[in-house]
Amino acid sequence: MNSHFDYIKQIVSIQDACRTYGIHLNRNGKAKCPFHTEKESSFSVKGQIFNCFGCGKKGDVINLIQFLYNLKPHEAMAKLNSDFHCGLDLEYKPDRKELIRQRQEKELKEQFEKWVK
Repeated sequence: MNSHFDYIKQIVSIQDACRTYGIHLNRNGKAKCPFHTEKESSFSVKGQIFNCFGCGKKGDVINLIQFLYNLKPHEAMAKLNSDFHCGLDLEYKPDRKELIRQRQEKELKEQFEKWVK
């Protein structure tokens, strides 16, 4: 799975993602932060990393999409894969913790429905 994350990071530059998702970088790689309201540009891109000196958010292209769209890492990777036509097959397979959580939610729902009756 990590290789998928690395592949997306190599294919999609953070500058391209910013342009695609409406963050207008100036020639110095700075912009107004999309995560908070501000008067001055505190959002900065250097290489493949972004950093906002105002709100403290920072990371790579996948983190950027996570913050912009309130997604989990896998969902952000899938969005980038789809939007930039990277060609990865990302059929989601939940991990063990996710399966346990889903089962517990189902059991709680069944217990609640039983209690209501």
